[in-house]
Amino acid sequence: MDLNINRLLRSAIKKQNNIYRKFIYWFCKHYFYCDVHPTSRLSPSVEFAHNGLGVVVNEDACIGKHVLVQHHVTIGTNGRGCPKIKDGVKIGAYAIILGDIEVGENAVIGAGAVVTKSVPANATVVGNPATVIKVEE
Repeated sequence: MDLNINRLLRSAIKKQNNIYRKFIYWFCKHYFYCDVHPTSRLSPSVEFAHNGLGVVVNEDACIGKHVLVQHHVTIGTNGRGCPKIKDGVKIGAYAIILGDIEVGENAVIGAGAVVTKSVPANATVVGNPATVIKVEE
């Protein structure tokens, strides 16, 4: 049996049944060791690499279309809101994205980056704290 967190989360997003969503949340948390809250606003095309191993997504986070999330990523609050991640973003392993910020379309968040400020579209950010190293035209 091929279990895939992406398929499970898509099925939970499509169903409006709270019991089913909570079961999928519990199952993913215990089977894949990730914490993707069932009320997170995820586009059905979000991809969790490595079956979402160690990923944490806050219940108020908003993730757009065709976003790739690598393993051990945290998308959460710093007490003042949650991130809004636009379409086409790629998030590297162990990245942390916190607060009421916006990550622009097609941005790239480097592995291990700590992002606490908004990221422009088509930008690449790396480091702790994250700094923009390139912006594509």
